[in-house]
Amino acid sequence: MFVVLIKTQHKLFFSTIFALIISYGIFINVFWPSMTINAQLHNILYSNSTTINKYCNAHTAKYLLKNRHQRLQKMTDNQGSGDICYYCGQFGHQSVSIYGIINDKGLNVLLPQYKITNIKIY
Repeated sequence: MFVVLIKTQHKLFFSTIFALIISYGIFINVFWPSMTINAQLHNILYSNSTTINKYCNAHTAKYLLKNRHQRLQKMTDNQGSGDICYYCGQFGHQSVSIYGIINDKGLNVLLPQYKITNIKIY
């Protein structure tokens, strides 16, 4: 009876660990990139206009400043590869492309850092 109880506890422990590892993998690959890109875009939009001009041309900056109350919608998953990230989405009534780099070296392998480098509208 005691051996059966221990085996049941081990199965529960290992299945819990397995579920946590799978959940972490889903979070890092699905939710974390879009959360960080959206947060960075929000910070860029609500900074001063010289900061916005570092990330895009004058036409795009003017559109983003005029429509900063809009939200990024219909965002795709990362279309880039390696250390490059590329996201497409809908911002207001325009399509937007967001380019960036991914730092997943060293300690960042557990929670990669995404940094926007360029924003374009079409």
